[in-house]
Amino acid sequence: MSLLLWILAAVLTAGVVIPLAAVLAGPRRDGPGAAGGEAADGAVATAEVYRRQLADLKAEVAAGRLPAAAAVAEEAELSRRLLAAADPDDRPEDSVGGAPAPPPDRPARRLGLIVMGAVPAAALGLYLWLGSPGLPSEPFAQRDPALIEAQAVAVAAAEALAQRLATDGGSVADWMDLGSRWRTLGRTSQAVTALARAVGQSDGDPDALSAYGEALVDDAGGIVTEPAIETFQEVLDARPADPRARFYLALGRAQAGDRAAALGQWQALMRDTPADAPWLGLLIAHIRDTADALGQDPDEAVPDPAAPVGAAGPDAADMAAVSALPADQQAAMIEGMVSGLAARLAEAPGDVDGWLRLAQAYGVLGRRDDQFAALESARAAAPDDLRVLEAESAAHLADWGEAGPTETALRALDRLLQADPDNPLGLWQLAQLSEVAGAYDRAASIYARLLEVLPPDDANRAAVADRLATLEAVRDSGGAPDGADGGTGPQDAPAE
Repeated sequence: MSLLLWILAAVLTAGVVIPLAAVLAGPRRDGPGAAGGEAADGAVATAEVYRRQLADLKAEVAAGRLPAAAAVAEEAELSRRLLAAADPDDRPEDSVGGAPAPPPDRPARRLGLIVMGAVPAAALGLYLWLGSPGLPSEPFAQRDPALIEAQAVAVAAAEALAQRLATDGGSVADWMDLGSRWRTLGRTSQAVTALARAVGQSDGDPDALSAYGEALVDDAGGIVTEPAIETFQEVLDARPADPRARFYLALGRAQAGDRAAALGQWQALMRDTPADAPWLGLLIAHIRDTADALGQDPDEAVPDPAAPVGAAGPDAADMAAVSALPADQQAAMIEGMVSGLAARLAEAPGDVDGWLRLAQAYGVLGRRDDQFAALESARAAAPDDLRVLEAESAAHLADWGEAGPTETALRALDRLLQADPDNPLGLWQLAQLSEVAGAYDRAASIYARLLEVLPPDDANRAAVADRLATLEAVRDSGGAPDGADGGTGPQDAPAE
Protein backbone atom coordinates (compact mmCIF):
# COMPACT_ATOMS: atom_id res chain seq x y z
CA MET A 1 0.00 0.00 0.00
CA SER A 2 1.35 3.42 -0.89
CA LEU A 3 2.21 6.06 1.70
CA LEU A 4 -0.38 8.37 0.17
CA LEU A 5 -3.17 5.89 0.89
CA TRP A 6 -2.06 5.54 4.52
CA ILE A 7 -2.08 9.32 4.90
CA LEU A 8 -5.57 9.56 3.38
CA ALA A 9 -6.90 6.88 5.73
CA ALA A 10 -5.41 8.68 8.73
CA VAL A 11 -6.95 12.03 7.70
CA LEU A 12 -10.41 10.49 7.24
CA THR A 13 -10.22 8.72 10.60
CA ALA A 14 -9.12 11.89 12.36
CA GLY A 15 -11.90 13.84 10.66
CA VAL A 16 -14.45 11.55 12.29
CA VAL A 17 -12.87 10.92 15.69
CA ILE A 18 -11.65 14.42 16.60
CA PRO A 19 -15.05 16.22 16.42
CA LEU A 20 -16.71 13.48 18.45
CA ALA A 21 -13.94 13.57 21.01
CA ALA A 22 -14.22 17.34 21.28
CA VAL A 23 -17.93 17.07 22.06
CA LEU A 24 -17.45 14.42 24.71
CA ALA A 25 -14.43 16.04 26.33
CA GLY A 26 -15.80 19.61 26.32
CA PRO A 27 -17.65 21.19 29.32
CA ARG A 28 -21.48 20.91 29.66
CA ARG A 29 -23.33 24.23 29.53
CA ASP A 30 -26.07 24.81 32.20
CA GLY A 31 -28.45 27.78 32.21
CA PRO A 32 -30.37 29.52 29.45
CA GLY A 33 -29.76 27.84 26.15
CA ALA A 34 -28.47 24.64 27.79
CA ALA A 35 -30.51 21.49 28.26
CA GLY A 36 -31.36 22.33 31.89
CA GLY A 37 -32.36 25.91 31.03
CA GLU A 38 -34.62 24.70 28.26
CA ALA A 39 -36.40 22.35 30.69
CA ALA A 40 -36.95 25.17 33.21
CA ASP A 41 -38.38 27.47 30.54
CA GLY A 42 -40.83 24.75 29.56
CA ALA A 43 -42.07 24.33 33.15
CA VAL A 44 -42.70 28.08 33.55
CA ALA A 45 -44.71 28.23 30.34
CA THR A 46 -46.86 25.28 31.42
CA ALA A 47 -47.67 26.92 34.79
CA GLU A 48 -48.64 30.14 33.02
CA VAL A 49 -51.11 28.24 30.86
CA TYR A 50 -52.75 26.72 33.91
CA ARG A 51 -53.05 30.14 35.58
CA ARG A 52 -54.80 31.57 32.54
CA GLN A 53 -57.17 28.66 32.43
CA LEU A 54 -58.07 29.21 36.15
CA ALA A 55 -58.64 32.92 35.52
CA ASP A 56 -60.91 32.16 32.55
CA LEU A 57 -62.85 29.60 34.62
CA LYS A 58 -63.50 32.09 37.44
CA ALA A 59 -64.59 34.72 34.89
CA GLU A 60 -67.13 32.32 33.43
CA VAL A 61 -68.59 31.61 36.90
CA ALA A 62 -68.77 35.34 37.77
CA ALA A 63 -70.56 36.11 34.51
CA GLY A 64 -73.16 33.43 35.25
CA ARG A 65 -72.32 31.45 32.15
CA LEU A 66 -71.10 28.47 34.20
CA PRO A 67 -72.76 27.15 37.39
CA ALA A 68 -70.47 27.35 40.45
CA ALA A 69 -71.12 23.71 41.35
CA ALA A 70 -69.96 22.59 37.91
CA ALA A 71 -66.81 24.71 38.10
CA VAL A 72 -65.59 23.26 41.43
CA ALA A 73 -64.18 20.04 39.99
CA GLU A 74 -62.60 21.82 37.03
CA GLU A 75 -60.98 24.43 39.28
CA ALA A 76 -59.60 21.72 41.60
CA GLU A 77 -57.98 19.85 38.68
CA LEU A 78 -56.39 23.00 37.19
CA SER A 79 -55.07 23.99 40.59
CA ARG A 80 -53.47 20.56 41.06
CA ARG A 81 -51.79 20.74 37.64
CA LEU A 82 -50.57 24.28 38.36
CA LEU A 83 -48.99 23.20 41.64
CA ALA A 84 -47.35 20.18 39.98
CA ALA A 85 -45.83 22.37 37.26
CA ALA A 86 -44.63 25.15 39.56
CA ASP A 87 -43.53 23.25 42.74
CA PRO A 88 -39.70 23.80 43.15
CA ASP A 89 -39.31 20.84 45.49
CA ASP A 90 -39.83 18.39 42.62
CA ARG A 91 -36.63 19.47 40.75
CA PRO A 92 -33.13 20.39 42.05
CA GLU A 93 -31.89 23.80 40.92
CA ASP A 94 -28.38 25.01 40.25
CA SER A 95 -26.91 27.98 42.11
CA VAL A 96 -26.92 30.33 39.15
CA GLY A 97 -30.10 30.37 37.16
CA GLY A 98 -32.40 28.10 39.08
CA ALA A 99 -32.52 25.70 36.11
CA PRO A 100 -32.48 21.91 36.54
CA ALA A 101 -28.91 20.58 36.74
CA PRO A 102 -27.95 17.56 34.55
CA PRO A 103 -26.96 14.35 36.26
CA PRO A 104 -23.25 13.64 36.57
CA ASP A 105 -21.86 11.91 33.34
CA ARG A 106 -18.04 12.04 33.59
CA PRO A 107 -17.56 8.22 33.50
CA ALA A 108 -19.77 7.90 30.41
CA ARG A 109 -17.83 10.56 28.53
CA ARG A 110 -14.54 8.97 29.53
CA LEU A 111 -15.76 5.60 28.21
CA GLY A 112 -16.80 7.24 24.92
CA LEU A 113 -13.33 8.69 24.44
CA ILE A 114 -11.74 5.30 25.09
CA VAL A 115 -14.03 3.59 22.57
CA MET A 116 -13.33 6.19 19.87
CA GLY A 117 -9.60 5.65 20.26
CA ALA A 118 -9.84 1.88 20.47
CA VAL A 119 -11.98 1.35 17.35
CA PRO A 120 -9.48 2.81 14.80
CA ALA A 121 -6.57 1.09 16.55
CA ALA A 122 -8.37 -2.27 16.47
CA ALA A 123 -9.28 -1.80 12.78
CA LEU A 124 -5.64 -1.08 11.90
CA GLY A 125 -4.44 -4.10 13.84
CA LEU A 126 -6.93 -6.42 12.17
CA TYR A 127 -5.92 -5.16 8.71
CA LEU A 128 -2.23 -5.66 9.41
CA TRP A 129 -2.98 -9.18 10.67
CA LEU A 130 -5.54 -10.35 8.13
CA GLY A 131 -4.99 -7.99 5.21
CA SER A 132 -2.18 -7.61 2.68
CA PRO A 133 -0.60 -4.19 3.17
CA GLY A 134 2.39 -5.20 1.07
CA LEU A 135 0.31 -6.19 -1.94
CA PRO A 136 1.14 -3.85 -4.84
CA SER A 137 -1.57 -1.79 -6.39
CA GLU A 138 -3.08 -2.93 -9.66
CA PRO A 139 -1.04 -1.37 -12.46
CA PHE A 140 -2.86 1.32 -14.37
CA ALA A 141 -2.13 -0.60 -17.55
CA GLN A 142 -4.30 -3.47 -16.28
CA ARG A 143 -7.19 -1.05 -15.84
CA ASP A 144 -6.88 0.07 -19.43
CA PRO A 145 -10.07 -0.90 -21.30
CA ALA A 146 -8.02 -1.63 -24.40
CA LEU A 147 -5.85 -4.09 -22.46
CA ILE A 148 -8.90 -5.74 -20.93
CA GLU A 149 -10.39 -6.11 -24.38
CA ALA A 150 -7.12 -7.54 -25.72
CA GLN A 151 -7.09 -10.11 -22.94
CA ALA A 152 -10.67 -11.07 -23.74
CA VAL A 153 -9.66 -11.54 -27.37
CA ALA A 154 -6.70 -13.71 -26.31
CA VAL A 155 -8.97 -15.87 -24.17
CA ALA A 156 -11.44 -16.25 -27.02
CA ALA A 157 -8.64 -17.23 -29.42
CA ALA A 158 -7.31 -19.83 -26.98
CA GLU A 159 -10.78 -21.28 -26.46
CA ALA A 160 -11.35 -21.44 -30.21
CA LEU A 161 -8.05 -23.27 -30.67
CA ALA A 162 -8.98 -25.68 -27.86
CA GLN A 163 -12.31 -26.44 -29.52
CA ARG A 164 -10.64 -27.11 -32.85
CA LEU A 165 -8.06 -29.42 -31.29
CA ALA A 166 -10.80 -31.28 -29.44
CA THR A 167 -12.35 -31.99 -32.84
CA ASP A 168 -9.39 -32.80 -35.10
CA GLY A 169 -6.74 -33.84 -32.57
CA GLY A 170 -4.22 -31.29 -33.83
CA SER A 171 -0.46 -31.63 -33.98
CA VAL A 172 2.29 -31.39 -31.39
CA ALA A 173 2.92 -27.79 -32.38
CA ASP A 174 -0.79 -27.00 -31.96
CA TRP A 175 -0.88 -28.39 -28.42
CA MET A 176 2.36 -26.60 -27.56
CA ASP A 177 0.82 -23.37 -28.85
CA LEU A 178 -2.32 -23.90 -26.79
CA GLY A 179 -0.32 -24.66 -23.67
CA SER A 180 1.73 -21.52 -24.16
CA ARG A 181 -1.44 -19.45 -24.58
CA TRP A 182 -2.98 -20.80 -21.38
CA ARG A 183 0.24 -20.19 -19.43
CA THR A 184 0.37 -16.60 -20.65
CA LEU A 185 -3.23 -16.10 -19.52
CA GLY A 186 -2.47 -17.61 -16.11
CA ARG A 187 -4.65 -20.70 -16.60
CA THR A 188 -2.04 -23.14 -15.42
CA SER A 189 -4.22 -26.24 -15.09
CA GLN A 190 -5.40 -25.90 -18.68
CA ALA A 191 -1.80 -25.35 -19.76
CA VAL A 192 -0.79 -28.59 -18.04
CA THR A 193 -3.55 -30.49 -19.85
CA ALA A 194 -2.61 -29.09 -23.26
CA LEU A 195 1.12 -29.71 -22.83
CA ALA A 196 0.46 -33.23 -21.60
CA ARG A 197 -1.21 -33.89 -24.96
CA ALA A 198 1.85 -32.45 -26.71
CA VAL A 199 4.12 -34.79 -24.76
CA GLY A 200 1.91 -37.76 -25.61
CA GLN A 201 1.80 -37.00 -29.33
CA SER A 202 5.54 -36.27 -29.55
CA ASP A 203 6.63 -39.50 -27.85
CA GLY A 204 8.59 -37.60 -25.22
CA ASP A 205 10.13 -34.77 -27.24
CA PRO A 206 12.50 -32.83 -24.91
CA ASP A 207 11.01 -29.45 -25.83
CA ALA A 208 7.49 -30.65 -25.07
CA LEU A 209 8.63 -32.33 -21.85
CA SER A 210 10.47 -29.23 -20.70
CA ALA A 211 7.46 -26.98 -21.30
CA TYR A 212 5.20 -29.51 -19.57
CA GLY A 213 7.48 -29.64 -16.53
CA GLU A 214 7.49 -25.88 -16.21
CA ALA A 215 3.71 -25.80 -16.45
CA LEU A 216 3.54 -28.35 -13.61
CA VAL A 217 5.66 -26.03 -11.46
CA ASP A 218 3.42 -23.07 -12.30
CA ASP A 219 0.29 -25.05 -11.46
CA ALA A 220 1.78 -26.00 -8.08
CA GLY A 221 2.42 -22.38 -7.17
CA GLY A 222 6.15 -22.51 -7.89
CA ILE A 223 6.81 -25.81 -6.11
CA VAL A 224 8.84 -28.39 -8.02
CA THR A 225 6.66 -31.41 -7.37
CA GLU A 226 7.65 -35.03 -7.82
CA PRO A 227 5.93 -35.30 -11.24
CA ALA A 228 7.82 -32.20 -12.35
CA ILE A 229 11.12 -33.66 -11.14
CA GLU A 230 10.48 -36.87 -13.07
CA THR A 231 9.60 -34.84 -16.19
CA PHE A 232 12.76 -32.71 -16.03
CA GLN A 233 14.86 -35.81 -15.45
CA GLU A 234 13.46 -37.26 -18.67
CA VAL A 235 14.51 -34.07 -20.42
CA LEU A 236 18.08 -34.40 -19.12
CA ASP A 237 18.20 -38.04 -20.17
CA ALA A 238 17.48 -36.95 -23.73
CA ARG A 239 19.31 -33.60 -23.63
CA PRO A 240 21.82 -33.37 -20.77
CA ALA A 241 22.59 -29.67 -21.27
CA ASP A 242 18.97 -28.45 -21.19
CA PRO A 243 19.13 -25.26 -19.07
CA ARG A 244 15.48 -25.22 -18.02
CA ALA A 245 15.56 -28.78 -16.71
CA ARG A 246 18.82 -28.14 -14.87
CA PHE A 247 17.46 -24.96 -13.28
CA TYR A 248 14.26 -26.52 -11.99
CA LEU A 249 15.93 -29.67 -10.73
CA ALA A 250 18.27 -27.48 -8.69
CA LEU A 251 15.27 -25.50 -7.46
CA GLY A 252 13.66 -28.75 -6.36
CA ARG A 253 16.76 -29.61 -4.33
CA ALA A 254 16.66 -26.19 -2.69
CA GLN A 255 12.98 -26.56 -1.82
CA ALA A 256 13.72 -29.99 -0.35
CA GLY A 257 16.26 -28.38 2.00
CA ASP A 258 19.47 -29.40 0.21
CA ARG A 259 20.67 -25.87 -0.51
CA ALA A 260 24.32 -26.83 -0.88
CA ALA A 261 23.54 -29.26 -3.71
CA ALA A 262 21.23 -26.71 -5.34
CA LEU A 263 23.93 -24.04 -5.22
CA GLY A 264 26.44 -26.37 -6.87
CA GLN A 265 24.01 -27.23 -9.66
CA TRP A 266 23.16 -23.58 -10.29
CA GLN A 267 26.83 -22.62 -10.35
CA ALA A 268 27.53 -25.33 -12.92
CA LEU A 269 24.62 -24.06 -15.00
CA MET A 270 25.96 -20.52 -14.69
CA ARG A 271 29.31 -21.54 -16.19
CA ASP A 272 27.48 -23.03 -19.19
CA THR A 273 25.05 -20.12 -19.62
CA PRO A 274 25.86 -17.49 -22.26
CA ALA A 275 26.30 -13.99 -20.86
CA ASP A 276 23.43 -12.74 -23.02
CA ALA A 277 20.95 -15.47 -22.03
CA PRO A 278 17.57 -14.00 -21.03
CA TRP A 279 17.36 -16.12 -17.86
CA LEU A 280 20.80 -15.08 -16.57
CA GLY A 281 19.43 -12.52 -14.10
CA LEU A 282 17.07 -15.06 -12.52
CA LEU A 283 19.88 -17.59 -12.20
CA ILE A 284 22.22 -15.06 -10.55
CA ALA A 285 19.49 -14.08 -8.07
CA HIS A 286 19.02 -17.70 -6.98
CA ILE A 287 22.76 -18.25 -6.62
CA ARG A 288 23.18 -15.12 -4.50
CA ASP A 289 20.19 -15.86 -2.26
CA THR A 290 21.24 -19.47 -1.70
CA ALA A 291 24.84 -18.54 -1.00
CA ASP A 292 23.71 -15.92 1.50
CA ALA A 293 21.47 -18.47 3.23
CA LEU A 294 24.48 -20.80 3.51
CA GLY A 295 26.61 -18.05 5.01
CA GLN A 296 28.75 -17.58 1.90
CA ASP A 297 29.73 -14.37 0.14
CA PRO A 298 27.08 -13.87 -2.59
CA ASP A 299 29.50 -11.97 -4.84
CA GLU A 300 32.12 -14.70 -4.74
CA ALA A 301 29.52 -17.43 -5.22
CA VAL A 302 28.52 -16.23 -8.69
CA PRO A 303 30.87 -17.71 -11.33
CA ASP A 304 31.56 -16.10 -14.69
CA PRO A 305 29.09 -17.05 -17.45
CA ALA A 306 30.02 -18.47 -20.81
CA ALA A 307 30.71 -16.23 -23.78
CA PRO A 308 27.60 -14.58 -25.19
CA VAL A 309 26.12 -16.38 -28.15
CA GLY A 310 24.88 -13.18 -29.72
CA ALA A 311 28.09 -11.21 -29.27
CA ALA A 312 28.86 -10.00 -32.75
CA GLY A 313 32.11 -8.96 -34.22
CA PRO A 314 32.31 -6.30 -36.92
CA ASP A 315 29.82 -7.00 -39.67
CA ALA A 316 28.88 -5.05 -42.80
CA ALA A 317 26.93 -2.47 -40.82
CA ASP A 318 29.83 -1.99 -38.42
CA MET A 319 32.23 -1.52 -41.31
CA ALA A 320 29.90 1.02 -42.90
CA ALA A 321 29.82 2.98 -39.66
CA VAL A 322 33.58 2.83 -39.39
CA SER A 323 34.01 4.12 -42.92
CA ALA A 324 32.38 7.39 -41.85
CA LEU A 325 35.18 8.04 -39.35
CA PRO A 326 38.37 9.94 -40.17
CA ALA A 327 41.08 7.75 -41.68
CA ASP A 328 43.27 7.88 -38.58
CA GLN A 329 40.39 6.54 -36.45
CA GLN A 330 39.17 3.83 -38.77
CA ALA A 331 42.09 1.46 -38.27
CA ALA A 332 42.00 1.87 -34.48
CA MET A 333 38.24 1.25 -34.36
CA ILE A 334 38.42 -1.85 -36.55
CA GLU A 335 41.40 -3.23 -34.65
CA GLY A 336 39.54 -2.75 -31.38
CA MET A 337 36.48 -4.64 -32.60
CA VAL A 338 38.57 -7.41 -34.13
CA SER A 339 40.73 -7.81 -31.03
CA GLY A 340 37.67 -8.05 -28.80
CA LEU A 341 36.10 -10.70 -31.00
CA ALA A 342 39.35 -12.67 -31.22
CA ALA A 343 39.71 -12.65 -27.43
CA ARG A 344 36.17 -13.92 -26.97
CA LEU A 345 36.62 -16.68 -29.55
CA ALA A 346 39.75 -17.86 -27.78
CA GLU A 347 37.46 -18.73 -24.85
CA ALA A 348 34.63 -20.05 -27.03
CA PRO A 349 36.26 -21.86 -29.95
CA GLY A 350 32.99 -23.55 -30.90
CA ASP A 351 31.36 -20.30 -32.10
CA VAL A 352 31.30 -20.88 -35.85
CA ASP A 353 29.52 -17.62 -36.64
CA GLY A 354 32.10 -15.73 -34.61
CA TRP A 355 34.98 -17.24 -36.55
CA LEU A 356 33.32 -16.37 -39.85
CA ARG A 357 32.86 -12.75 -38.75
CA LEU A 358 36.46 -12.60 -37.59
CA ALA A 359 37.70 -13.99 -40.91
CA GLN A 360 35.65 -11.39 -42.78
CA ALA A 361 37.12 -8.60 -40.64
CA TYR A 362 40.65 -9.84 -41.22
CA GLY A 363 39.93 -9.87 -44.95
CA VAL A 364 38.83 -6.22 -44.82
CA LEU A 365 42.03 -5.35 -42.97
CA GLY A 366 44.12 -7.23 -45.53
CA ARG A 367 45.46 -9.64 -42.89
CA ARG A 368 45.30 -12.68 -45.17
CA ASP A 369 47.18 -15.12 -42.93
CA ASP A 370 44.94 -14.27 -39.98
CA GLN A 371 41.91 -14.63 -42.20
CA PHE A 372 42.90 -18.15 -43.27
CA ALA A 373 43.70 -19.07 -39.65
CA ALA A 374 40.25 -17.94 -38.55
CA LEU A 375 38.64 -19.97 -41.31
CA GLU A 376 40.61 -23.04 -40.25
CA SER A 377 39.31 -22.56 -36.70
CA ALA A 378 35.77 -22.30 -38.05
CA ARG A 379 36.26 -25.53 -40.02
CA ALA A 380 37.64 -27.25 -36.93
CA ALA A 381 34.47 -26.28 -35.06
CA ALA A 382 32.13 -27.35 -37.90
CA PRO A 383 33.89 -29.48 -40.55
CA ASP A 384 30.74 -30.03 -42.64
CA ASP A 385 29.25 -26.55 -42.47
CA LEU A 386 28.84 -25.34 -46.06
CA ARG A 387 29.07 -21.71 -44.95
CA VAL A 388 32.57 -22.37 -43.65
CA LEU A 389 33.65 -24.33 -46.71
CA GLU A 390 32.34 -21.64 -49.04
CA ALA A 391 33.99 -18.83 -47.10
CA GLU A 392 37.31 -20.67 -47.06
CA SER A 393 37.22 -21.45 -50.78
CA ALA A 394 36.16 -17.89 -51.65
CA ALA A 395 38.99 -16.42 -49.59
CA HIS A 396 41.51 -18.50 -51.49
CA LEU A 397 39.91 -17.62 -54.84
CA ALA A 398 40.67 -13.95 -54.16
CA ASP A 399 44.38 -14.82 -53.97
CA TRP A 400 44.56 -16.46 -57.39
CA GLY A 401 47.20 -14.87 -59.52
CA GLU A 402 48.80 -15.58 -62.89
CA ALA A 403 50.15 -18.83 -61.53
CA GLY A 404 46.66 -19.99 -60.64
CA PRO A 405 45.43 -21.30 -57.32
CA THR A 406 47.75 -22.53 -54.61
CA GLU A 407 47.72 -26.07 -53.30
CA THR A 408 45.82 -24.85 -50.25
CA ALA A 409 43.18 -23.22 -52.45
CA LEU A 410 42.74 -26.44 -54.41
CA ARG A 411 42.23 -28.40 -51.20
CA ALA A 412 39.64 -25.87 -50.04
CA LEU A 413 37.77 -26.17 -53.35
CA ASP A 414 37.91 -29.94 -53.18
CA ARG A 415 36.43 -29.96 -49.67
CA LEU A 416 33.58 -27.74 -50.83
CA LEU A 417 32.71 -29.90 -53.86
CA GLN A 418 33.05 -33.08 -51.83
CA ALA A 419 30.43 -31.74 -49.42
CA ASP A 420 28.15 -30.35 -52.16
CA PRO A 421 28.98 -31.32 -55.78
CA ASP A 422 26.45 -28.84 -57.19
CA ASN A 423 27.48 -25.95 -55.00
CA PRO A 424 27.26 -22.81 -57.21
CA LEU A 425 30.39 -21.21 -55.76
CA GLY A 426 32.32 -24.46 -56.14
CA LEU A 427 31.20 -24.90 -59.74
CA TRP A 428 32.13 -21.31 -60.55
CA GLN A 429 35.62 -21.79 -59.11
CA LEU A 430 36.04 -25.14 -60.84
CA ALA A 431 35.12 -23.56 -64.19
CA GLN A 432 37.60 -20.75 -63.55
CA LEU A 433 40.26 -23.31 -62.68
CA SER A 434 39.56 -25.16 -65.95
CA GLU A 435 39.98 -21.94 -67.90
CA VAL A 436 43.32 -21.24 -66.21
CA ALA A 437 44.42 -24.74 -67.20
CA GLY A 438 43.28 -24.16 -70.79
CA ALA A 439 40.51 -26.80 -70.62
CA TYR A 440 37.90 -24.60 -72.27
CA ASP A 441 35.51 -27.40 -73.23
CA ARG A 442 35.46 -28.60 -69.64
CA ALA A 443 34.98 -25.06 -68.42
CA ALA A 444 32.06 -24.58 -70.82
CA SER A 445 30.36 -27.77 -69.63
CA ILE A 446 30.76 -26.66 -66.00
CA TYR A 447 29.26 -23.25 -66.79
CA ALA A 448 26.36 -25.01 -68.50
CA ARG A 449 25.87 -27.16 -65.39
CA LEU A 450 26.00 -24.04 -63.24
CA LEU A 451 23.18 -22.46 -65.26
CA GLU A 452 21.08 -25.56 -64.55
CA VAL A 453 21.77 -25.24 -60.81
CA LEU A 454 21.15 -21.52 -60.42
CA PRO A 455 17.54 -20.41 -59.81
CA PRO A 456 15.87 -18.64 -62.76
CA ASP A 457 15.86 -15.31 -60.94
CA ASP A 458 19.45 -15.48 -59.70
CA ALA A 459 21.36 -12.28 -60.43
CA ASN A 460 24.50 -14.21 -61.37
CA ARG A 461 22.93 -16.06 -64.28
CA ALA A 462 23.79 -13.27 -66.72
CA ALA A 463 27.49 -13.36 -65.82
CA VAL A 464 27.61 -17.16 -66.15
CA ALA A 465 25.74 -17.10 -69.49
CA ASP A 466 28.08 -14.42 -70.82
CA ARG A 467 31.10 -16.45 -69.82
CA LEU A 468 29.69 -19.54 -71.50
CA ALA A 469 28.96 -17.61 -74.70
CA THR A 470 32.49 -16.22 -74.73
CA LEU A 471 33.98 -19.71 -74.44
CA GLU A 472 31.80 -21.08 -77.20
CA ALA A 473 32.76 -18.18 -79.50
CA VAL A 474 36.50 -18.62 -79.12
CA ARG A 475 36.56 -22.34 -78.62
CA ASP A 476 37.91 -22.92 -82.12
CA SER A 477 40.20 -19.89 -82.24
CA GLY A 478 42.89 -21.44 -80.13
CA GLY A 479 43.22 -18.30 -78.01
CA ALA A 480 42.42 -17.70 -74.41
CA PRO A 481 39.15 -15.93 -73.69
CA ASP A 482 39.24 -12.67 -71.79
CA GLY A 483 38.91 -13.00 -68.04
CA ALA A 484 40.40 -16.48 -67.84
CA ASP A 485 43.10 -15.45 -65.37
CA GLY A 486 41.09 -16.58 -62.36
CA GLY A 487 41.09 -13.12 -60.89
CA THR A 488 37.44 -12.87 -60.00
CA GLY A 489 36.77 -12.03 -56.38
CA PRO A 490 34.25 -13.75 -54.17
CA GLN A 491 31.78 -10.91 -54.62
CA ASP A 492 31.52 -11.85 -58.31
CA ALA A 493 30.98 -15.52 -57.70
CA PRO A 494 27.46 -16.90 -57.76
CA ALA A 495 26.13 -17.62 -54.31
CA GLU A 496 23.44 -19.98 -53.18
